Amino acid sequence: GSEWLPLEVRRHEIRVRGLAEPVVFEVRSTRHGPVLNADEWREAQSGEATQPAGLGETVLALKWDAVVEGESAVAFDAMARAGTWTEFVSAVRRFSAPAQNFVYADVDGNIGYAMSGRLPIRATGDGSLPLRGWVTEHDWRGAIDPTTLPAALNPPSGQFVTANNEVDRRFPHAMTADWVAPFRAQR
Repeated sequence: GSEWLPLEVRRHEIRVRGLAEPVVFEVRSTRHGPVLNADEWREAQSGEATQPAGLGETVLALKWDAVVEGESAVAFDAMARAGTWTEFVSAVRRFSAPAQNFVYADVDGNIGYAMSGRLPIRATGDGSLPLRGWVTEHDWRGAIDPTTLPAALNPPSGQFVTANNEVDRRFPHAMTADWVAPFRAQR
């Protein structure tokens, strides 16, 4: 927006066998997430321009709330214990990161597919390119309700294909712009 916000700086130490002292490093984060190019930029000083002048002065931060929200470890346990399709899908919906394709089969011959993940509702763009983080109109507007993610049981074709190919063209929200070529799914 119109104000400067301080970076959050977290200090980390990693103990390395054979070294007397731990390796120390800092992770800088904006309100959008950790800075990816910390070695290529410097913080603006008071009174300097409010917009970056060039890539060397642009802070690239990774916003990925999926690793903050959700219960991915608990979800795997719940999937392993699921006794029905409904229990399985409920468990998949708890898995937040990264988005995954899960398949299902049971002793009664049923097969199913369910997508997991915490997908943002984007005000602008589809996530394939960086946006200007200081423009609040680009901020995310929440997350897609996981119960609306694609899921299906016993399709008429009698099969599911999941090979990082496009999941469902009818899904109204952006999932990714990086689908794998369809040759694996077609085979």
